[in-house]
Amino acid sequence: MKELTVMLYGEQTNNAVIKLPAREYPGVLVQGDTLKNLLDTGELVASLAKQQRNDDLANEAEGLVEMLRDIYQVYVQELGEKI
Repeated sequence: MKELTVMLYGEQTNNAVIKLPAREYPGVLVQGDTLKNLLDTGELVASLAKQQRNDDLANEAEGLVEMLRDIYQVYVQELGEKI
């Protein structure tokens, strides 16, 4: 872990808009519990799409789940026992 200075554009909600020094564009800081909720919801949507036999929707939903799962896995790895 290291400390650095970031630009904070806004923090009106649970998701602050920040810019890291090495990045061209700002990003959105999503709280860990919100990230987990997004992953869980994506998994539910993917499951329902498969039950409905909607292949296009199921494929898109699974792609979304994979992206969210990758982000969540990094979150868990980085924080380890701290969460």
